[in-house]
Amino acid sequence: MTLTLDILVSEPEVVTTSELKVDGKNPNKMSREQHDRLKASIQKFGFIVPIITNKDLLIADGEQRWIIAKELAMPNVLIIRLPIEEVDRHLIR
Repeated sequence: MTLTLDILVSEPEVVTTSELKVDGKNPNKMSREQHDRLKASIQKFGFIVPIITNKDLLIADGEQRWIIAKELAMPNVLIIRLPIEEVDRHLIR
């Protein structure tokens, strides 16, 4: 059985960091060491992997990158906004 889903993936876009939202239910946690390593990577290379959001800028993937962007006072971040329903946002997470 083959399951195919057609989701239109838009081009990455730059948005104001403060525009992004979280639901407070992210099951993915990082240790302090992982956090510091990710922070160092973002400082050195910038955002290599965009944050994934739904159409309303609710984060599906990349909440840790967003937290670090706020810590670094980054005014903008790179995102990919997907036209997905809530259940799919949870699956992507």
